Amino acid sequence: MNEEVRVRPNGRAIRAAQALSPRLAEIADCSAGDALIRLDSARQGLTEEQVEERRDQFGVNEITHERPPTWYSQLFWAFIT
Repeated sequence: MNEEVRVRPNGRAIRAAQALSPRLAEIADCSAGDALIRLDSARQGLTEEQVEERRDQFGVNEITHERPPTWYSQLFWAFIT
């Protein structure tokens, strides 16, 4: 198995399939205060204006879900397996 392995700044290895964006990995490995500074946030959270600006910039913070397979597709694969 030729799988790329990356090493986090704290020395722990992660597989490429589990790799995070470099910025996210960097923020995850720093102190809470440093993370807040890098994310331009505060312990009290964001103001309403900051929330609106970020929604405009990044979109709504929602999880998208995959649609389940159709019933006939499930039936077909049930016979195959």
